[in-house]
Amino acid sequence: MDEERPVGALGVPTDQAERLAELRRLANITENNLAVWQALSLHLGGREALDAYDRTKVADGEMVPIPRWCAQYLLSCALNIQELSDQHFQRHITRKSGLSLKDVRELLPRAMQLSGAGWNAFGRMVSTWESLQDWRMAREVREQGKSAAEATERVRKFRGLGSGPKDQRAAARRIAAGRKLEEKLTKPHP
Repeated sequence: MDEERPVGALGVPTDQAERLAELRRLANITENNLAVWQALSLHLGGREALDAYDRTKVADGEMVPIPRWCAQYLLSCALNIQELSDQHFQRHITRKSGLSLKDVRELLPRAMQLSGAGWNAFGRMVSTWESLQDWRMAREVREQGKSAAEATERVRKFRGLGSGPKDQRAAARRIAAGRKLEEKLTKPHP
């Protein structure tokens, strides 16, 4: 008999190793690095660990292992931020060229791979979670023996979409996107 795994509010595993694997798949599939930050928070103990942290009791050489896929992302961020820093300092040294503090502030989210032309990681993550939620809601309605149209209508109302044909199609697209994403997330990671 299969034992059910504990799941959280979004229907995802609560076991740390499984959750880290899911966050890696999510980061790779959606190309959203907020999942890396979520993984680091989970892996390092979250708010509870931070609140218990006492920097006066940490030795200089003390290391904390992190997943390699998180470390690769952090190294990329560090190199990008170092480049921003160098360009900012260059402005102060030469008093001519380089990045202003305002420029650095605007470029930092891009250096951390959390924004780009016409997108930001926070908006994308909300969209990702909403599409998963819409698919799961529709699936639950269907499991109650109701039609696909009724499932779509439930999602449309939940999202506060209008009642026109375009809104029905938008709700159906949201459900399909969530189903496709969940299928990708449940496949084993290469």
